[in-house]
Amino acid sequence: MSFAAIRSTAYSALSASQVRTQIAANNIANADTAGYSTKSASQSALLSGTLGTGVAITAITSAVSKFLLSDLVSATSTAGASDIAQSFAQSIADLMGSTSSSTGNGTSLAQSLADLETAASALVSDPNSDTAKAQLVSALDTVASQLRSTGSAVQTLRGQADQAIADGVETVNQALETIAGLNSEIVAAKATGQSTADLEDKRNQALQVVAGQLDVDYSITANGAMRLTTGSGTALVDSTVHLLSYAPAALATADTVFSAITVGGAATNISGGAIGGLLVARDKTLPSIQSELDTLAAGLIASINAGYGATLLTGTGANSIAVAADILATPTALVVTDSIAASALESAITSKWTFSQAGSISSGARSFADYAATIVGNAATVSSVASARNEVAQASLSTAQSAISSSTGVNLDEETAKLSELEQYYSVAAQILSTLNAMFDSLLQAAQSA
Repeated sequence: MSFAAIRSTAYSALSASQVRTQIAANNIANADTAGYSTKSASQSALLSGTLGTGVAITAITSAVSKFLLSDLVSATSTAGASDIAQSFAQSIADLMGSTSSSTGNGTSLAQSLADLETAASALVSDPNSDTAKAQLVSALDTVASQLRSTGSAVQTLRGQADQAIADGVETVNQALETIAGLNSEIVAAKATGQSTADLEDKRNQALQVVAGQLDVDYSITANGAMRLTTGSGTALVDSTVHLLSYAPAALATADTVFSAITVGGAATNISGGAIGGLLVARDKTLPSIQSELDTLAAGLIASINAGYGATLLTGTGANSIAVAADILATPTALVVTDSIAASALESAITSKWTFSQAGSISSGARSFADYAATIVGNAATVSSVASARNEVAQASLSTAQSAISSSTGVNLDEETAKLSELEQYYSVAAQILSTLNAMFDSLLQAAQSA
């Protein structure tokens, strides 16, 4: 082997050691960088015929398991939906309050109706008492006011969910554009033999953002590009990017018809992720509660007006129920002149009413207080179940994150040890060059003295 060949071999060893040292140093520097995966260099021997002539770095890669990444994407989507479900379930439970105390967190329709029953009973005991009439009207107004405020709060929550959907769509679109841009960079880099490991890390981070908002499927093409579709199959990123479009409602009411989320002008079905959870809350969970409140209010209006023999309650549902203005202004104008009339009104308030099916409550006869207690109790149960499910989903996400971190995260001890090893490699390669130079100098001196 010639001096030139030896020098070339030594220089290739120095170059390879420098690249590997740079990679190890970069790994250490990014140990706490979110989404960063440990990089490593692949190298192969250089040959001239059957004779080794050095070493070359052939690729810089990261060992991100496609199976672990797939698990993480799925867990992220599930956790996003369950977190939203738990949040809205808790909001509803807080809104409904306690079945046993009107001073609980939020309104307590069950307790207010129980108080109304007590006031009605007091009026039966003394039908001509102005105080008893005032207490009954006040209790009735409390029930009506709570129904209105609760119904209004339900629609406010729907409006918040609707705006959050619009915000989520914007988040998804930004991530999709990031993925499309990184696709172009990765394809170009692969075509010229450059490393794409860091670009792929960034793309995987953007993928997690999308997965957090909706259920998504993805694949990697032969040239390195990522293809994305929704869980229902609508293309999001292929040879181009397909952005979501959504216009939130200006105001949410019980009658609001919300627009669809579209891709390329066509409505798309989204499930999973935060957006999927928000759609369920806005279009199913909250309307179900509204239906139950409306059914309760409609029953109260019909029963009490029939028992009173005139209009004591106005409105048609939870958002419009109110005590008749003249009675509210002058409670003594309540026409209850004897115990018979008072008993009829009490019966209208306390007796069982036949309710039709509404929301999650089946049809059947029950008192208004019991119906309200069922609404409140169901809300508490749903909140508890949603919380438990969210704990499981978040634990699964944490497990998936830990698995991929253990597989691809930076091990500082290993990288530090690698630096020490590379320092030795570099020193040996440098020593070869030093020895070669000394040999060349000796040969030159011998030639000059000959």
